[in-house]
Amino acid sequence: MLETIEELGTVYNIPLVMSITGKLDKADLSRTLQALVDRHESFRTSFGLIDGEPMQIVHDSVEIQLENITGEGREVQDIAAGFVRPFDLSIAPLFRAGIAEFDE
Repeated sequence: MLETIEELGTVYNIPLVMSITGKLDKADLSRTLQALVDRHESFRTSFGLIDGEPMQIVHDSVEIQLENITGEGREVQDIAAGFVRPFDLSIAPLFRAGIAEFDE
């Protein structure tokens, strides 16, 4: 509700950047994230007004999408700063994941 009233933007976002060396199986990572979403209601929750009352809405299913980010010629800090952006709290999931590749 604070987000709706005050437009807080990214104040409550908790960004995390991980560096992975070696080969990463994107399909396995995607399936793993989807399994987490499928198992835990908190990852399938959005927020909205129902009859004027703020409510959590737990969805039966939510599809997570890995964002592919071009890393060539860019700094990690710049990519992370561009990746952190406000969420629409009425649309689950309320987290996002992406992969930035810098070289082989």
